Amino acid sequence: MILLPMMILPHFWKTSKAKNSEVIIRATPTVSCGEVLLYNVVDKEFQSALRPLALMQRLFICAKFSIRDNFIASNTATYNYIGLSCALIFRSFMLYYLISTINQMIGITSLLSLCDIDDFIFFSVGFIINYYSNIIQCNNNVFLILKLQNVIRSLQIDVKVMKFFVITNWCYIIALNCVFILSNTYYCMFHVVGNAWDHLSSFTSITFDINIVYASFILSLLRRLVISWIEEFQSNGDSNNECYWNAMFDLYVNILEAYKLLKITSSLQVVYYTIHTVCHGLMTEVILLQMRHIIPETQVKFTMFAMLSQMWLVKNVALQIVLCVKSERFYAAMEQVPSVCVELMQTRGCTALMKLVGPLFTDKQRQVCKNIQRLHETSFKKMSGFGLFVVDVALPLRIASVLTSYTLAILQFALS
Repeated sequence: MILLPMMILPHFWKTSKAKNSEVIIRATPTVSCGEVLLYNVVDKEFQSALRPLALMQRLFICAKFSIRDNFIASNTATYNYIGLSCALIFRSFMLYYLISTINQMIGITSLLSLCDIDDFIFFSVGFIINYYSNIIQCNNNVFLILKLQNVIRSLQIDVKVMKFFVITNWCYIIALNCVFILSNTYYCMFHVVGNAWDHLSSFTSITFDINIVYASFILSLLRRLVISWIEEFQSNGDSNNECYWNAMFDLYVNILEAYKLLKITSSLQVVYYTIHTVCHGLMTEVILLQMRHIIPETQVKFTMFAMLSQMWLVKNVALQIVLCVKSERFYAAMEQVPSVCVELMQTRGCTALMKLVGPLFTDKQRQVCKNIQRLHETSFKKMSGFGLFVVDVALPLRIASVLTSYTLAILQFALS
């Protein structure tokens, strides 16, 4: 099964077009980890939307940032050290447990132990990626929230919008916890597996789901900000105030910067989650086929294990679909920006309509519109998994295609 990632990667490979030129987005001053500045204040409404996700991350000592007294800052070195140490100790206990049970692998126990080995490898890689994102990308995680907060304040986003995100995020957290609690309860009831380490290891994997929910939330919020920016841009298109147009351009730059930071901090986690979903799904199919030959006369255990395994796969694919739908909606909103600029320039620049719509565009207005178009064309592109795939609505179809193709191949080997 170690070869599975190498076999699957070509199915996601996508060539990317190189850009002839690139507009460099204005750099943000470097801030040292843990430093709190006066402009690091996060509004309570935004904090409420972040709280459900941050709560689960703090439960496993892998939070992306720290918010205290309405100030956001990077995690301290002590916090990162404690979290990394706890993760290493826990994985060491899991490794000791796996090694100590190798000699006892017989029948169904050996197959379930293969599942444990697969989980140990992938979960260990996942935790390394988590702490890489939280420690190495500590400043970027904070800058992302600050960029979003700046745009939220400037556009005066309605409190109802933030309340919607609060409710949605809590629903995701409750649903994910229910899935893990129910699945582990059924495992215990039917004695499919009975070791506490297995259940604890399974529950810690919820952090990988939280990463996908977090990325989906940020994309959904970015889409809302883009829509509000477009509405503001269209409603005040006749303004001749240069400060206003400069502010609108700066807001658009902040949105692009926030999206760029999201790609930097989340792309690796999305790649890991996608590969893990496919590999673990195929591993489960292989184990289910083998279990049919050695399962006891009663089919209860096999049926329950099959149902719970497929429920895990459905949960992962569902989160992938949510992420891809949110990203596609954000892309669609971003694609409206150049069209709005062109429409505004044509409308305001037409002398025949001058009396109907007001004065012509000033040079500053035209310059800002063209700069926005140029910036969009050169700096905006879809989120990708390091060239392996593009995060859009086609990704779930590619995942389904890979799962179907390899499942059919596995069935052919099993029946031959």
